[in-house]
Amino acid sequence: MNFKKYKHKYISVLMGIILVLTDYFTKIAAENYIPKNKTITIIPHLIDFRFLKNDGAAFGMLDNARWVFMLTTVIFIIVGLIYFLRLKENQKFTCYVVMLIISGGIGNMIDRVFYGEVVDFITFGFISFPSFNIADCCIVIGCFLWIISILFDAKNQKANN
Repeated sequence: MNFKKYKHKYISVLMGIILVLTDYFTKIAAENYIPKNKTITIIPHLIDFRFLKNDGAAFGMLDNARWVFMLTTVIFIIVGLIYFLRLKENQKFTCYVVMLIISGGIGNMIDRVFYGEVVDFITFGFISFPSFNIADCCIVIGCFLWIISILFDAKNQKANN
């Protein structure tokens, strides 16, 4: 592949690697430095750190469904990588968005494969919301941005027709 022509793909892969490593090392830090059953306030009434292990999905749904999550994650990662590889050079934004989602999937998959559950440590202090981690942020932000880009693309196509 021509580097100049596809540099956004190389940069997005590098971004993905950095995000997976960031997720991994923040989970290790959470496990080592956040006391069990204690909450550390980072920004009062906004963000707290509290170490939790989660073998299900958000809000404790589907507890003990490790293999279901692993299978669906592998499928999404493979489909995402195939989609990523087929992106054209003018789809730069989509490269980054897809890599955000893939990185999040890989980050949580590492936990499920090696530990059987996912480490969550970020909580909101102002609402009752499930704890999450960097990988979850990548997935949610990536999906949000992808939806926004699809909506803008649809709006632009409609305006051009």
